[in-house]
Amino acid sequence: MQAGQPFDTVIVGGGSAGSVLAARLSEDPARQVLLVEAGPDHGTRLPAELADITVSSHPLHDWGDEVRLPGGRTQPYPRGRVLGGSSAVNGGIAVRAMPADFDAWRFDEWRWEAVLSCFRRLESDPDGEDQWHGRDGPLPIARTPEAELNPVHAVFYGACQSTGHRYIADHNAPNSFGAGPLPRNRRGLQRVSAADAYLTPDVRSRPNLEVRGNCLALALCWSGNRVIGVSTVVDGQLETIPAGEVIVAAGVVQTPMLLWRSGIGPASELAGLGVPVVVDRPGVGANFSDHPAIYLFAAPKPQMVSPGDVTIQTLLRFTSSTGPANDLQLFPVGAIDLSANSRRQAEAGGLDTVFAFNAALQRVEIRGSVRPVSTDPVDPPVITYPFLAHRPDLERLAEAFELGLELLSSPSYREVANGPIFLPERLDREDLLAHVFANHVAFYHGAGTCAMGPVDDPAAVVGPRGQVWGTQGLRVCDASIMPETPRANTNLNVIAVAERMAELI
Repeated sequence: MQAGQPFDTVIVGGGSAGSVLAARLSEDPARQVLLVEAGPDHGTRLPAELADITVSSHPLHDWGDEVRLPGGRTQPYPRGRVLGGSSAVNGGIAVRAMPADFDAWRFDEWRWEAVLSCFRRLESDPDGEDQWHGRDGPLPIARTPEAELNPVHAVFYGACQSTGHRYIADHNAPNSFGAGPLPRNRRGLQRVSAADAYLTPDVRSRPNLEVRGNCLALALCWSGNRVIGVSTVVDGQLETIPAGEVIVAAGVVQTPMLLWRSGIGPASELAGLGVPVVVDRPGVGANFSDHPAIYLFAAPKPQMVSPGDVTIQTLLRFTSSTGPANDLQLFPVGAIDLSANSRRQAEAGGLDTVFAFNAALQRVEIRGSVRPVSTDPVDPPVITYPFLAHRPDLERLAEAFELGLELLSSPSYREVANGPIFLPERLDREDLLAHVFANHVAFYHGAGTCAMGPVDDPAAVVGPRGQVWGTQGLRVCDASIMPETPRANTNLNVIAVAERMAELI
C-alpha cells in the first residue's frame, strides 16, 4: 500500500473471529486487509503457557476483567489479550452448537444448513460421518481413544450408561446427546488457536495482509455516521488508521466497550460519559448471556490421578427435567492440584491432587450486561452475571450437580474414587440449591452483547451481515452478535460464525 491510503478492511481484534476474517478476506488479492490486536503477536514462537493446552489461562495474556455474581461475589473473567484471543488461552474444547441455536437467529443467512458447510470447511476431523465433517480444514480436531483415557475418565461412559445416558461417538453430529469423547482443537497436547490455524506463514506472506500486535483500538473515527478509520495507540503513540470498512471482532466484552467509546450505545448513558452520540442503540452491552457452572469435587483412590494427567477427555450432554434439549453439560476434570491451598488440602484429607465434575447450564433465561465506567480503555468494565438469581436456572443446574453425585456413587466410580468432598454436612434439596448458588462460577462462554436482530428491534445491534444498524462501513463479528450463548462451548462456533460472515461480506 502507498502511505496515507486507507485499508479496504481494518479488523479490530485478532481472536477467534478476527483471525478467520483476516485470512478469508485477504484471499481476495484486491482487498487490502489490516488486522490489529491489543495483545502481542508471538507468531510461531509461542510462550510455553500458550502452546500447552493443559494450561487454561495465564495472567500475562489476559484483560483482567471480573464478573459480579449473585450474592455479592466477584470472579475473574479471563479473556485472551494476545493474537488468537481466548482461543489462545482456553481449554481447546471444540463442540458445535445445536442446529436450533442457529435457526433461532431468525435470518435465512444463518440457518443451520448454511452454517454446517462452515463447520465442515474450518475443520480437519478424522472421525464421524463425511456428511457432517471436514477432513482438510485449517483447525485440527482430536478425540481421546478409550484406550488412552485416564482412570477418572475411563469409567465415565459406564457410569453414565448406568444412569440412563447413552454412549455417543460424535458430539458434533447434529442434535447429538449422551456421553462420549470430547473433541478438542489440538495436536497432541499443543493448543491450536484460531491464529495458529488461520494465520499461517503462507497467509501472513500475502502482500495485501498486515497483522499488527500491541495495537490498542481507542475509538472509531467518523464522518457523520460513516466509519472512516480507527484511532489506536501503539507503544504510547497515537495513530489514526484510515479504513474503507471496519469490522470489530474484539469479543463479548471489548467489542461493546469500543462501540460505547465510539458513540454507539444507549444515548442517555453515552451522554453521561461525555461521549457524543453517533447511534442510539440501547442493546450495546446488554443481553449478556453465559453458562454458569458448578464443580463437584471428589477424592480419588491412590494412583487414580496424577499431576501430569490430561484434565479433560470426555463429555456428557443431556437435558434437564424442564429445559430444552441439551441444556446441561457434565464432564470430569482430572488432576486438580491442591498443594498451594493448605486449607483445601486439609478439607480433602491431606490429598495433594483431586478431581471434579464440572456441571454447566447451557441455556439461561435472564440476561446480564457489560457496561463501561469511563471512556478510558484501561478501566475495566462492570460485568453483571445474574443468572443463578433466577430460581428455575438454579434448579436446572442443580440437576446436573445431583447427577454428578449419582455418578460418584455408581459401581464404576467407586473403583476410582472415595466419594465427594467439600460439601456441607446436610444436603437436602434446599441445602443443595444453596450450595450451588453460593459456589457457582462463570464458564467464560459469554455472548449477546451486540446481538443480531431486525433494525426495528431496540435490543438488536447488528443485522444479518454484521452491519451495525444506523452506521455505514461498520460491522461486528464475534460472540457478541450471537443473540444468546449456544448450547455448547463458544469458541468453535465463533470460528464458524466468522467463516460464514466472510462469505456474506
